Amino acid sequence: MAIYGASDPTRLGQLAIIADQLGLTNQEYQAALQQLRENREVVAKPKALPRTLPTAPVESERPPTEPPASRCVLTASDPLRDSFLQQAKLLLSATNAETPEKLRKLAAKLGVDDDQFERWLSELHGPFIVAETVPEPEEEEPVETKEPTPPKIERKPPQEMYEDYLHLALAAITSGRINQRRETKLIAEGVEKLGLSPVLARDMLYAAAERRNYVLLSQSSEPSEALVVDEKREQTITEFQQRAASIIAGQGGVSSVCRVMIAEAATEFGLSKEEKEQALAALQRQDDSRLADPLEERIAAFRRFACDKVKKTESQIVGDLLTRQLTQIGVDLHGLPEETAAATVREAITTTALRVVTLDQAITHVLSIVDDLLADEGFISIENRKRLLTEARQWGVARAEASLLIEEHIANIESRAKRRRRRIFAAVLVSTMMLFGGLALVYWGKPEWANLGQGPSVWNSDRTGGAGTNSQPDPTSEEEGFQRVSWWNEALTIDLLALRHRRTDLQPTTAAIAKEDARQRAEGYAEFIPKLVEAAADEDNATHAEQLRVILRRLAIDEPDDAAFQTLAQSLLKQVPAKEDAIHSKSNAVRQYVALGLFVDIAQQRELAVGRRDQIIARLEQRLGVVTGPAADLAAVFADELARNQYASLGRLIEKDPAEAMATHQMLQRIVRANVNRQLAGDLDGDALLAILPRVPQDLNRYRSVLDQQISQRNLAVLLRLIELLESGKTNGQVARELQSLLAKVADVTVDGMDPTDAAIVMRSALAGLAGQGDVGEMTRFFAGQAHQIELSESAFGSPDEWLNDAVELSRISALGAAAAQKESGRRLFQSLSSDVPEPIRASKTGGRRVTSQDRVDRIREAFRQLGRANDARRRVMAYENLAAIISGSDDLDYYHAERLVDYLLLKKLGDEHDAVLRKLSDFRGSGMLRLAFSDHLEESIMPLSEVERMASEIVGRPIVLLDKTIWKEELRRILLSDALPRLHDDAKVAGEDVSGDVLEQSAASLLDYYRIQAEIAGVPYEQRMVMRLPSDALQAMIQLQIDQLAAAKLSPDLQAKLDDVLLQSRVVSLVARNDLTKTAALQRIWLELSAIAAVRAQPNSRLATDQLIAKLRQVDQSSQNVFQQIRNGEAALVRMQLIRMET
Repeated sequence: MAIYGASDPTRLGQLAIIADQLGLTNQEYQAALQQLRENREVVAKPKALPRTLPTAPVESERPPTEPPASRCVLTASDPLRDSFLQQAKLLLSATNAETPEKLRKLAAKLGVDDDQFERWLSELHGPFIVAETVPEPEEEEPVETKEPTPPKIERKPPQEMYEDYLHLALAAITSGRINQRRETKLIAEGVEKLGLSPVLARDMLYAAAERRNYVLLSQSSEPSEALVVDEKREQTITEFQQRAASIIAGQGGVSSVCRVMIAEAATEFGLSKEEKEQALAALQRQDDSRLADPLEERIAAFRRFACDKVKKTESQIVGDLLTRQLTQIGVDLHGLPEETAAATVREAITTTALRVVTLDQAITHVLSIVDDLLADEGFISIENRKRLLTEARQWGVARAEASLLIEEHIANIESRAKRRRRRIFAAVLVSTMMLFGGLALVYWGKPEWANLGQGPSVWNSDRTGGAGTNSQPDPTSEEEGFQRVSWWNEALTIDLLALRHRRTDLQPTTAAIAKEDARQRAEGYAEFIPKLVEAAADEDNATHAEQLRVILRRLAIDEPDDAAFQTLAQSLLKQVPAKEDAIHSKSNAVRQYVALGLFVDIAQQRELAVGRRDQIIARLEQRLGVVTGPAADLAAVFADELARNQYASLGRLIEKDPAEAMATHQMLQRIVRANVNRQLAGDLDGDALLAILPRVPQDLNRYRSVLDQQISQRNLAVLLRLIELLESGKTNGQVARELQSLLAKVADVTVDGMDPTDAAIVMRSALAGLAGQGDVGEMTRFFAGQAHQIELSESAFGSPDEWLNDAVELSRISALGAAAAQKESGRRLFQSLSSDVPEPIRASKTGGRRVTSQDRVDRIREAFRQLGRANDARRRVMAYENLAAIISGSDDLDYYHAERLVDYLLLKKLGDEHDAVLRKLSDFRGSGMLRLAFSDHLEESIMPLSEVERMASEIVGRPIVLLDKTIWKEELRRILLSDALPRLHDDAKVAGEDVSGDVLEQSAASLLDYYRIQAEIAGVPYEQRMVMRLPSDALQAMIQLQIDQLAAAKLSPDLQAKLDDVLLQSRVVSLVARNDLTKTAALQRIWLELSAIAAVRAQPNSRLATDQLIAKLRQVDQSSQNVFQQIRNGEAALVRMQLIRMET
């Protein structure tokens, strides 16, 4: 202060900044300044601060003087004020600048510009410390002893650091009120200095303020002038608000009927118009506050952040490192749960159409490049090493880890090459010695072993008569024919020797593979692999089993000859049954799963060449009839598919030989449960049990153990299916009686003397009663038990009455789920629906559509394969014209192939190829699926609008001109959908002419009854429910109600976009539907889309399940035989959606 003065405006500004950072109020700041001014006594040479200014040697000998009384602590009760005063003294007493350069550094640190610095330097008064100090020689200057480095303190997570900052900052605010400026500054501290997202920083500030009961001025409004009412009047207004809230909840939202009822209630309570409006406004503010969803805002903010980061990647792949980093950022800086952050990252990657690679795939890719470079150049140059590290980084491998992996891989290659050179040198040396030895023996005389045919030789006598006196055993062989192959490493050789010693039955086959000749070794693999699989299946010792696995693994990885490897792989593949292979009780299912596990284990090895790995996976996919993804768990996927194939074969066996099927099921049940997940095993067992029971003879004893195990689990889904089987009358008399007795014990009812149909009704009601009378969870589990067994039907056979019967029953189950979701309020409807049995619909004639011949399907597939393989414009045009000739005039193109065609149409092409494509595009005009696929992929188009108009005009067969350039995609999508729907529901597919009017009326009435129940649960008013005459009326009412609710809610941008798309579809349905059947099917899918949006809004983690369900329904719709099957599948999808919303 003696140098700069306490009134320097620049210094006061810096003091104000420090005070603001410490959270001091204006009064506290002014009091602190006043106290500083009162205590501005400063001696000519102020005492140097410790560890800041050097002191003169003379002064160091003087005893320290006591500070003046004015230097006492100003406020002992406020630590923040003490901290502020201390920093202010340091700032105002800074006199240790020894040179102009240090002064400039000090000025830059304090934020002083050059003009001010020059002016203040000329006005500077007071002695410099450097003028009074005598510099000592450098060599005699005492060396400061460095203090020991304090131990590193573990860095806190950003959220915890921000919590500590908020704790200190809010503690300094004594008024309990946070203005908008301070709120912005507190949020900026977390965003700018800690990297938190603005949404998370805001939420943490609000939570901290709420814990201290602080008032945020930005969140509170100035109270308007209150109405002068007494306590009785206030109670009346409160009762009116409660009545209004009940009316709005009962009507499912604000509607015209709702407003009339609220006006009548206001009149009943005697409220004026102003009082009514103010009460409703207060009620609306409460509702708006409930709509806030902090987690959804954080997810949306993190999704935008992740999309930006992923789009900025230089390559077209996303590695494991980037995925983990983004997930950790979502947890640390956006406050999301780890699962939600990971799901959001996967969603962001999916939207950018980038390829995701695992760490193992990235390492395999990098090491394959290393192999190629070594094969081409023989060494890794510095430039190539840099490229490898850059490639590894792009594929998600850390630089240090990639460098270490490359070094280890090169070291392994060099080690194998060195061992190979040593073996070659030893072989040459031994051969040379043998050659010279032979020449010596010939020179000195005829050797004894040359007497062929004149008696046993030395070697033969040793073999037959035991070990000779001077014989030495070969360390790498135990008998003639087995010797170490040149490319075997030491560990593999030792494992094979141990195997031969432990399993003498494998000695011939191990000798067969110990051949240097690749052809002979391949023949040996054909003998050795089946024996190895058999030994692994019979092995109980875990160590020995792992040894067998290691032997096979090393043989597959190190085998240098491709033909021999192919024989090895084919021999192992033969041990895995194909999709259509038959099964029987004597089948060795254990050996089949062991062989599959060995094959998958080889494919999962990092050292295996990428080409060989792809061959193994492709062969298994073809043999088992399954397709895997890049990140799939191969062991689980292939094991599950093998189990499904085995049970499918068991189903075919049931038709031929029920007795053999029972024995096979008993054998298969135990093995499958040990190798696949419990849920899948239970489902497969239940299906087999229900298929076998109707064919069981009078004696149930042989099959009683399987039945007891299923019933003892008390699984409601299995019990309900067994009751349906009993009710159907398909079981024999004695079997039906035993089954009825077992089910009655589980349901705790008495059904003695009842026929199976009546007993089934009693037991079903008892099970439903147990679910309805128990806690809320019992109702949910009862519904889930039925919903888990429902799947979308892809059957090519079935009559309309069968599909309609299923649709009515599924509609009942859907209503049951809606009642269970209401918990206590839905218990009455749940009990009524659970015991309700829909009236069966009378059989009618079978209706169907023309089924595309298999030969035509094969021709279409082959044409698409040719189009995909074409690598130049001329061949692509030829393949495209061939495809157009096949499809021309027909509607045989399914949605999958339509999508592939659209991908080619929207691909960037040269002018000649593009013109050739347009010339033949009219041949696909009869395809409705092409219109759907084209409308679904409009967002991916990079073509000029004029070219898209030309293409769409050729598809629909009439000129299309899009006038509004801002919404042309929505307008074109509406045109394509309007043109596609009539083709998707033509006469051949509807088949309504073969169904009697009575059947249609009966099914419509049943569907309408269950739709009305669901409409009541959803909140559709009573008057509106009573005027419904068709199922589509009920669906439209529920759809409109849900649209209004979602429109009033706060949706993320992607959900809002989906809602807008559904609104567009709902407006088109009434224009294109030919009858109520097609209208009902279309409205079912719109209702499903809206339910998916509501599910994702309530629980973002359900997005994947809802998307998969909708995609599955679209896929099944493509192969549906008629609109009745589509209605049935629509109801099934709605039931599955109810289940998703309950389980997430």
